[in-house]
Amino acid sequence: MAESASTEIPQTMGPVRMLPVADPQNTLFDPNLTYHWDKYSCVRDMYFAHVFFCYAIGLSGLACFITRIHPRVKWMHKWFGQIYILSMIWATATSLLIHNTGLPAAVLISFLWVLSGLTVGWVAIKFHMSHIQTEALKAVQEDIKISGLTQDLELMVEEKKGQIVRERTWVQRFFSWKTFHACVMFVSWINIVGRIFNSNQSGDFTCHTYPVYKPIDTPEFMGSNTTLTFVPIHDPKYSRLPWANSLTQWGLMLSLGPLFGTAAIGLVYSCVVSKRSAHARHDREMYQQARDDGEVGNNRPVVSPIGGVATGRVSAVPNSGNAETLFTSRSGAPVEKIFT
Repeated sequence: MAESASTEIPQTMGPVRMLPVADPQNTLFDPNLTYHWDKYSCVRDMYFAHVFFCYAIGLSGLACFITRIHPRVKWMHKWFGQIYILSMIWATATSLLIHNTGLPAAVLISFLWVLSGLTVGWVAIKFHMSHIQTEALKAVQEDIKISGLTQDLELMVEEKKGQIVRERTWVQRFFSWKTFHACVMFVSWINIVGRIFNSNQSGDFTCHTYPVYKPIDTPEFMGSNTTLTFVPIHDPKYSRLPWANSLTQWGLMLSLGPLFGTAAIGLVYSCVVSKRSAHARHDREMYQQARDDGEVGNNRPVVSPIGGVATGRVSAVPNSGNAETLFTSRSGAPVEKIFT
């Protein structure tokens, strides 16, 4: 509990400085909306969207645990987990627009465990997946070396993952990233479910508060010697904001601007990388042709197999006592023998 201020608060603060009633954006008497300083703090419709996503969190989290029970539905676990994360994001976003009186400390602690469990659980399962993938790839490589198996590589890796998991002892299963993931995700889920069933589910949510300035002097408002003052409907310096002229233009600038900007960068990058790859492929083919023709070590032009006489030459250079080939590309820069 916060300590009481040194200045005593009078029993009554006197009359309140009212808002202009004629302003069409005055939401002081509107139970569905709270609008002040050209900002929204409460929109009733967002409450129902928030409830929907909270139920999506609760049901998808429950489905995540159920789908781990039977092998036939385990493939659904990942998809329910993704629904859980996306619902959490949207539930958090909609909660920003249903502000009335704030949140008690107990609820803030609960939300701390919700988000901490989600974050740590996601990192833990990524560690688990990386570890299993590494073990499976090593095992498949050994199988190929020993028996020369030539079946589908992806299928071999997936089968090996299943074998690794099935052959684990109870100690390995319990002390694992996967078990840790399950524990912290349950912490995240149970704190949301508990909140759902202890909240008002009647649907009678309203935007029933409106902010006033505190009777103190701050850089934003000098209120120590005034009556209580509602936060104005409009920001007197609103024109300074980059979206003041047009919210539509601002929205398009934040969406289409980055979209086309990154597309342009991607186009330039794709062209540059493709051109470099074409040159590298050209040089590889020239080198291979020269090697097939027995021209390695001859200091003369090589005919490119993809057309034209290349300016590159092939020569032999010593390296640690061995004759390693070095190819001079069309640009004149040496290209090490990395494609043989």
